[in-house]
Amino acid sequence: MKLAFVTDVHANLPALRAVFSDIQKEGCKQIYCLGDVIGIGPYPRETVELLLATPNIRFIMGNHDQWYALGLENRPMWMSVGEYIHTRWAHRQLTPAYKGIMSRWEYQRHEVQEGVRISMIHYPLREEKDGLGNPRFKKFIGHPTPEVLDELFQDILQEHHPDVLFYGHHHPFSDLQGKARYLNPGSLGCHTEPVANYTLLEVQEGKYQVTHKRIPYDQTGLFEAYEARQVPSKEFIYRAFFLGQFDRKE
Repeated sequence: MKLAFVTDVHANLPALRAVFSDIQKEGCKQIYCLGDVIGIGPYPRETVELLLATPNIRFIMGNHDQWYALGLENRPMWMSVGEYIHTRWAHRQLTPAYKGIMSRWEYQRHEVQEGVRISMIHYPLREEKDGLGNPRFKKFIGHPTPEVLDELFQDILQEHHPDVLFYGHHHPFSDLQGKARYLNPGSLGCHTEPVANYTLLEVQEGKYQVTHKRIPYDQTGLFEAYEARQVPSKEFIYRAFFLGQFDRKE
């Protein structure tokens, strides 16, 4: 049985379509989306619409999803002015009807498939809440070791004893073996190359096999949408999340 895991789509519709096309070819039984479906990209509404219309998909709450579904304070101290303006723009592209749906997304999910224990989370939460009483995500660790991840996910390890633990939030791909196998598929929507990441997990009779996939896609429409929609902070986004891939077009 094949399961597909995507994370950090970030409103990149062309990349999501490319991945879904490949997932369909693979014949996956279930898709798991590990959070941050909006924010950064130019297609928030279309991305949410496609995801919600996809059969056999389950969602984990990410920080960008939470800010829309549960509310965002008037510019928190840790958020730059540009990020705040962009985030508010993304929220305005969505209809209020989505809030009720997205507010019910889980922060964690734990399953046993074919005898394999699987845990899913966007990223661990802080003990303190934000100004609205909502959970706050921990800052991601840039270059984690297995020992660091053992400590970061110790609560899940102690309670659920996963064989594999999927997470996102930090955009680079990672696959490390500690007390569990820690798998970050890498951001589907934000990458230094025109590829979209996702991970396949094939499970059978207590054993599993992992395949990390990088799907090429055409970024022309993505760049055109940033420009045509005048996405706030787009120049910063080009540099920070696409590392100059659009420079030749400006």
